[in-house]
Amino acid sequence: MAREYGPLISLCFGKQLVVIASTPEAAMGVLKTQDRFLSSRVVPTAFQQPSLLPHSFIWSECNQTWKNLRTLCRTEMFSAKALEAQSILREQKIGRMLDFLHSKQGQVM
Repeated sequence: MAREYGPLISLCFGKQLVVIASTPEAAMGVLKTQDRFLSSRVVPTAFQQPSLLPHSFIWSECNQTWKNLRTLCRTEMFSAKALEAQSILREQKIGRMLDFLHSKQGQVM
């Protein structure tokens, strides 16, 4: 397709517009000038309620606040040190869940 239509191709999958850059140069050019628009995500219909969107980290707009929150999550919540510190809590929760499931053995859940 790139040979016939060039290094940038746009396709519509239903309502979703998809831009395909077939060369590294085209990709770098697009990402340098349009990264903010292309890094956003499609919000599913179930989450398009005005009361939910302002409080959603996953479906929020890709802006400086979102970038700061993403950095905070990466460094403070999901770093190897943070995950290791929470391992005991995860083991306790799994133990409680298994105890609960054993207590419900033979019952319809």
